[in-house]
Amino acid sequence: MNLRWIIWIITVAALIVACNVYASYTVSFDAAGIHRAILSSIIAVLGIISLFTLPRLTARGKIIAILSVSTLARVSVLPTAPSDDINRYLWEGKLAGLRVSPYQAVASDPVYAPHRDHYWEKMNHIDKPTAYPPLAMEAFQVINKMGYNPMSYKVTFMLLDLFLIATLLALLNHHRLPLQWSMLYALSPLSLLSFAAEGHFDILMVLAVIFSLLALSKRWYITCGIAVGIAVGAKIMALVVAPLILWRAGAKGIIAALITFIIPLIAYWANLISIVNGLFVFGSKGRFNGPVHQVVSALNGDQFASLSTAILFIFIWFFAFWLMLKDRLWSSVFIAFGGLVILSPVVHFWYLTWILPLVALRPKLSWISLSISFSLYFLVWDQLATIQIWNLPLWAKWLFWLSFFILLIMENRSLFSKLRFLSQHPENSANPSFAIIIPTYNPGSELQQTLASLAAQTIRPQEVI
Repeated sequence: MNLRWIIWIITVAALIVACNVYASYTVSFDAAGIHRAILSSIIAVLGIISLFTLPRLTARGKIIAILSVSTLARVSVLPTAPSDDINRYLWEGKLAGLRVSPYQAVASDPVYAPHRDHYWEKMNHIDKPTAYPPLAMEAFQVINKMGYNPMSYKVTFMLLDLFLIATLLALLNHHRLPLQWSMLYALSPLSLLSFAAEGHFDILMVLAVIFSLLALSKRWYITCGIAVGIAVGAKIMALVVAPLILWRAGAKGIIAALITFIIPLIAYWANLISIVNGLFVFGSKGRFNGPVHQVVSALNGDQFASLSTAILFIFIWFFAFWLMLKDRLWSSVFIAFGGLVILSPVVHFWYLTWILPLVALRPKLSWISLSISFSLYFLVWDQLATIQIWNLPLWAKWLFWLSFFILLIMENRSLFSKLRFLSQHPENSANPSFAIIIPTYNPGSELQQTLASLAAQTIRPQEVI
């Protein structure tokens, strides 16, 4: 066994131990944040080290190694106390199983009094309408049949997460990209703690989006459309990337996506207005850790911040659409989802998992840095315990995002330089100066055709040699 193997095994073993220690500290979802912040940052660093020290193996060997370690890490964090979001999944899934609409009123309404139980008592935001679409309700109902307890959700989401890693490996292999890049997602505490540990439902949307990219790569257009329909049906935020993917999938994909999305909606058609209202309330009322929104809000007020970030996102989305038209689909999906997260007024740490699998496809230091700095998120529980306010300390908010924005600017400095040049020299951007050299030898009539084509161009050269 060579030194590389020894270092990798030690690193992976340390990561598994850190996952076990994290689970032992987190006996409740609001457990002390300082320990969780330290441990999650340690897990992040060990995950990155394990990527760069992965032994030289065959493709099959790498797949086995990555999936094995990913499984061990997820099993290690499985005993972690789940998020209180699971209480809503359980209770609303129970209503769906009884064919009682979760959309007809808020959870605190007396109409649901006969169905209240201990999960209803532990639910958060019982005075607000549900934000989960009908497909999510059907999924909750199915998972409840496995057992009416949080562990059913955590095990299900862990298995879906492992399937996502396998999908990433298949996608990387299909495009002949390094398989170890999948470890940026597989061994990140963002994915480990979001799904196997806390049990957040976002995994279904994220898996469906990545699987749609794999299906599109293999030209399975109907399968791609079904996956996109599942993504939007699970979490409406997937709407920002759905048109980008479906444009490439064509008519078959679009029809498959629409059918997949509409079928679960039929059972709740009478509550359509309530469903839309719930999504609006969810998307417009909360304020927490949005890096751009909170700064603009502090300077010019909340209403201006919401309007300006919405307009900015529209510009970002059309830029993403343009990239898709230029055959840069992965980048377009990356930018659309990334723009949504950065400009959102609310950013919980598991929202970063929407982008994290795309980081494995297009590694960016800026987004990788969030796998470490996000650990400051857990300090909200210390704030709540000491001053009874659920929020991050101001310094933690800045450190959460500081490395990300510094690295983002560095990664895009060439783009910023180009934009600055165009703004300072508009005449150069409209009429660039260039010459064309055509090497020829007895070209005959072909030269005349070439010259005629050049003369017909919108932007003409200064000279043709």
